[in-house]
Amino acid sequence: MGEIRGVLALFACEMDCLQGGGLLMTAPTVSTAQEQAIQLASAALALRALEPEARLAIATGRATFLGRLPVGQLMDRLPTLMDEQVAGTIRIDETTQRLLPSRFVVGGAVDKPILLDEDDVTHFERPRRAGGRENFFFGRERDVALLHSVLKEIVHEKTAASVLILGRSGLGKSRLLREFVASIHGAAPPVVLGCGSLLRNERLYPALAPVLRSAGIDIQDKSSVQIETAFAAWLAGRCAGQGLLLVIEDLQWADSPSLDMVDRILHILRDKPVMAVGVGREDVDDKFPGLWGWCAVQRMRLRPLPNKYGTRLLRHWLPTISRKVEESLLDRWEGNPRFLEELAAAAPSEQLRIPDSIYATVEGRLEGLEPDVRRVLRAASLFGEKAFTTDALIALLGDAARKCIAEWMEILIMRDFIVRDVNLGEATYAVHERLVADATYRMLTGPDRVLARRLARAWLNSAGRTLPEYLNSMFSQSERRSATGG
Repeated sequence: MGEIRGVLALFACEMDCLQGGGLLMTAPTVSTAQEQAIQLASAALALRALEPEARLAIATGRATFLGRLPVGQLMDRLPTLMDEQVAGTIRIDETTQRLLPSRFVVGGAVDKPILLDEDDVTHFERPRRAGGRENFFFGRERDVALLHSVLKEIVHEKTAASVLILGRSGLGKSRLLREFVASIHGAAPPVVLGCGSLLRNERLYPALAPVLRSAGIDIQDKSSVQIETAFAAWLAGRCAGQGLLLVIEDLQWADSPSLDMVDRILHILRDKPVMAVGVGREDVDDKFPGLWGWCAVQRMRLRPLPNKYGTRLLRHWLPTISRKVEESLLDRWEGNPRFLEELAAAAPSEQLRIPDSIYATVEGRLEGLEPDVRRVLRAASLFGEKAFTTDALIALLGDAARKCIAEWMEILIMRDFIVRDVNLGEATYAVHERLVADATYRMLTGPDRVLARRLARAWLNSAGRTLPEYLNSMFSQSERRSATGG
């Protein structure tokens, strides 16, 4: 038991003993559902190596905690996952499978996926598929052209440069980089790939550890200067006329020592055609301000794709999709190719179903908000896509919110959760994206929803609007009756 706890500690997971001799493993210290899925998957693979005959299962979802233990539907799914399970296997539910990056190898039956392995991060991840077909790539031609121009410049000028590709999860950052490399004419430059990691199994330079190993650089019992000098010399030896790409993926999970070493190496090799490319989420600038700043970093912020590209993708994946379902999916994909993949996979039933993996990804964005700001967004979710005023929010939050409501709303506007419209001097607001409204609404408990509707009733009546037609259409009929006194 002590050895198992030791393995789980490496992955920052906790363990509790259950009645009947089972063990429950949780990942409470990371913020998003995707991070928890990665953490638990890596820990499960390590446990299988320690206990080859163990039966392991991973389920992802929202849960209520009773003390230290989660209870509810999430826990109820685990016995079903483990039904007739073969010893030595790791079963995962659909949500976990969709959240895991493609470097995690999954097999087994469609309805009972099994986690097999995790690839070493020394090459680009495998392309994802949706609707049974591989993705098209379009809508990022200008971004590809910009990367080509940077590469052309470093080769022509024989100078180092850096690029940061930033954007929300699922917008296609890694796919953009892969397509850029594939589109290079002639002899392609060598690609050296590192990756940020949630886990800190490597004591020194976790993001660069696989690269340093492949370079034959032993980092044990060596000073940082010795490691840096050896790595710089190895990279310099690989720089040829076509240049060299040094890529760090998942920057949001990278460690500062690795990124600082890259910065110093870029300075050492400033007269070499080295192009450092960092790929990460929008919060990279907050976590690593001034990253690689000495060489005038080129920032590429990926934006959501227009609906015309979503239409082309859907009709490629699902040629027989009805117009009604197509419109429903395009109303919710938010210009995010990954979201559209998930929606397309759930669409053949002709019933609109938003996979939990999408909601989990959206909820991950909310975790970066301060609790008071998140509470304001939850109140705003009651109005769905419809406009509201700050007075409406104060009616839900209480008069104590009046003092700070303007500041909280500015934060939500800057973070792109809320949009503001001013007409004849009066400001109204709306939740910017349908999925954000729906995901935030889902985080409210049933009693909270009923109470919020009752609090909103007075404001809605005074504004000349009727309650059932105005508030979020996700409400159930029982919630409508409770809120209206029926």
